[in-house]
Amino acid sequence: MTTTARTSTGPLAPGGGTWPLIAAGGSLTAGALHVVAAVDHSGAGWWVTGFFGAVAAAQLAAGAALLVGPRLLSTRRRTSLATALLAGTVGLLLLYLVVHGTEWLGALAGSHADTTSGAAADHAVRHEGPVGTATTGAVHEPAEPVALALLAVQAVVVPGCVALLPDSRRPRVTNLLLALAVVVCLLWLTGPLA
Repeated sequence: MTTTARTSTGPLAPGGGTWPLIAAGGSLTAGALHVVAAVDHSGAGWWVTGFFGAVAAAQLAAGAALLVGPRLLSTRRRTSLATALLAGTVGLLLLYLVVHGTEWLGALAGSHADTTSGAAADHAVRHEGPVGTATTGAVHEPAEPVALALLAVQAVVVPGCVALLPDSRRPRVTNLLLALAVVVCLLWLTGPLA
């Protein structure tokens, strides 16, 4: 008696359907937007520009590799690439929330200096003066269009990468991402990310 291995087919099959195009296109677009962000933040210091440049290079390389992946990469390497891109994208989304929603990395955010108070916009500042409250709070500016576009594109890359994972890993990764989203929402509702 011979048995055949169960193989996944259809739109959610690793390397099949439109998911590789969604993940690759999203990664390429995010890489291009990070190039724009690097130029926009060129006055913030070499390390900020270098960070955006390195992220852009990694996303452009990952997107290009996913585009040519079905022809040149083994399924195992494509899965590893999708996993790395997923982890990096989720990490970038979390970093954005921490930098722009808390004062935890306020010293790193000196690129958006508020010219009236000398404090970093979108980050914690000490309020003193005629009001006399002397409390600490976050000063929020509207997000820049490039940042909003990056968030939207990276939010598309995440399900694209999850869909490229093998059937055995996809449910666990999806549950992990949903749990992470619940934790982020709770942190936002209770104040640390407000």
